[in-house]
Amino acid sequence: MSNPRHAFEDDHGRYYNIPGIDKPLVSVTNAIGTGLAKHGLPRWYANSAAEVAWELLPMMLNSLRKPLCGIARWTDEERPCGECQPCVDRRIKQAAEEKRDSAAFLGTRVHELAEAHVLGKRLATLEGDDEAGLYVVQYLKFLKDFGIDLDRDIVAAESTVVHESAGYAGTGDLWVRLPFDGFLFETDRATGHKRVKVKKVDDPAQWGTFLIDLKTSRKRSSTQSYPDNAMQLAALRHAPKMLLPDDTLTPNIPVRGCATLQLRPKTYRLIPLPADTREYGLFTNTLNLASFVHHEWPGDFGHRPITPAGRIVPKRGQKEEDA
Repeated sequence: MSNPRHAFEDDHGRYYNIPGIDKPLVSVTNAIGTGLAKHGLPRWYANSAAEVAWELLPMMLNSLRKPLCGIARWTDEERPCGECQPCVDRRIKQAAEEKRDSAAFLGTRVHELAEAHVLGKRLATLEGDDEAGLYVVQYLKFLKDFGIDLDRDIVAAESTVVHESAGYAGTGDLWVRLPFDGFLFETDRATGHKRVKVKKVDDPAQWGTFLIDLKTSRKRSSTQSYPDNAMQLAALRHAPKMLLPDDTLTPNIPVRGCATLQLRPKTYRLIPLPADTREYGLFTNTLNLASFVHHEWPGDFGHRPITPAGRIVPKRGQKEEDA
């Protein structure tokens, strides 16, 4: 996702300062990221570190013969040697962070280029656009395959929705008319799994409006979705207001269904997801967790230890009577 208007980052992640609302609103993805564990993330970090370790194997072996430089961080006067064992260890540990940042930049750039195409904008070329362009080609293929006319069928793009009373805001990627009447999720009696039922609509005048969230990945299967995808779409769908370009609030756009558009360098998949009251209720659970973690813990008291005499152990540099 590109950087939305009125969004800012603090120690607890992304929030929004919406004009006319006197308190910051937590972003949808921030709340979900705080309240929902991503079980695949530790494995991803481990795999990234292992890949780099194999790439740096000669350097790792050489580091065993190098004296320790003893420098923990870069300064104007001293710089780590980059060759001793702690330096090589640091480089391996940083590899996952660098890959994460690279993936985040790729996703943001694909969103920017896709939005520019929808809105008829021209963007200056950036380094990495050759790779991002592969995903945009698949995005354009999606538009063509589904018969989407930019002037007729694009309802909104990269628009921020607001739920003041619930305390959140978020930015949706695309509200678009598709040749369906909606998505109906039914339970298969044989397997017990839910599957989507879709009715095709031939007359463009009868097409429904759908909320689509773009997802990019270099390696993940294009048919794969995660629980947070449905919760994110439900939060965006159920926000009552949308922020217009002039910063006024208007009713959110009603939709007949939600889906992720999984973009890969060589393919795409449109995956309908349930984003109704149940998924919205699950999202509100993450809102409560985010509020607790961001604003209530540890609190002013700080949950300090006590002595057998019942005195509070002060923080370092704090007087006991002030603890």
